[in-house]
Amino acid sequence: MSGWEEHANRSLQSLADAHQRGQIDLQEYRSRRRRVLQGVRERCLQTQPHAPWAAAGPSPAQGHSRPRGRRRWLWLLCGMLAAGLLLCVYVLAGG
Repeated sequence: MSGWEEHANRSLQSLADAHQRGQIDLQEYRSRRRRVLQGVRERCLQTQPHAPWAAAGPSPAQGHSRPRGRRRWLWLLCGMLAAGLLLCVYVLAGG
């Protein structure tokens, strides 16, 4: 969690504690809570447009979209289908 997220969580927790102890009324609690959450929303909106995910493409650590085992099974299945097709052609041709 980043520093500003931790700060927002601490602020919300202290507000909740103050409300539970009766130091602030419900209306004041809701007002302050809205301000904290609005600040978090604004912070999130500021950081989102700068994310380079659209132009970057897949990361090297991510690798291929399918694991090797699935790819191996796919090739095995295609090979078996091709062999079956060749066998059908051979039998139907009268071989």
